[in-house]
Amino acid sequence: MNDFSNFRAVYDELTDEVARSSYQFVAAHFSNWFALLDETPSVAAAITRLQEGLDFRSWYEGCEKTVRGMVGSGKLTFPAEKDKSLGMRLLLFREMASGRIEPWRFAHSFVYTRGDLNVLTSNVIDQIFLPFAREFRRHLETLESSGQLQAAPASDRIVALNHNSAGYAEALKALETLERAIVGNNGIYADEGDKSQHVAEVSALRRILQATKVKVMIVVTLASSGILYLARTFFDSTVGKAAEYVLEKLGPLIGWIF
Repeated sequence: MNDFSNFRAVYDELTDEVARSSYQFVAAHFSNWFALLDETPSVAAAITRLQEGLDFRSWYEGCEKTVRGMVGSGKLTFPAEKDKSLGMRLLLFREMASGRIEPWRFAHSFVYTRGDLNVLTSNVIDQIFLPFAREFRRHLETLESSGQLQAAPASDRIVALNHNSAGYAEALKALETLERAIVGNNGIYADEGDKSQHVAEVSALRRILQATKVKVMIVVTLASSGILYLARTFFDSTVGKAAEYVLEKLGPLIGWIF
């Protein structure tokens, strides 16, 4: 079997594991599913292209506003463009993998169903995830058969930054918020040296993004060593949440999955 055949075999196995998940373990199985995608360079590059320019938070907040009193009354309106629709659904399921969105709560808002938490979770998987997983698999197969499923050579890739775009403004504002959160938080740092280091790293990243063009790997290195560390280590604090939001806004800006 070639590498993509191996990927498909594992993809199908992990998709089945998500399908069989109970509500307690569905986030873990989603995480395993995404780990396969993120650790396969050609697939990760394809995902980056699908998600480019998407603002999940704004989209989801708009969907939540359609929820009324009745169970399942909310409306999910995915982008009309096929690739953008795939990208938005990927972002939705990544939120479920992280635990920020619980499938059973999601079902209560957007999927008309009754039953216990396992029934609610299963309905989300059956009605939304599994059809998506099949469609995404076909998308990857189409890219592979046409020779377009290739990893992006990120080491020397340069991207242009549109300083007038909403995405750029949101990323810069997120970095400013993170820097203020670090400076103002005295509870999570035992060593002032660590605190000043993190402030300097965030400040350096802000200055780099003031250029009209940036080398992707410079941004990735700073973000991965500093901001990703903050998001994972202090995930339940103001600093951790601010760092997580930076990564959410920074990824689409440079075409990278953190």
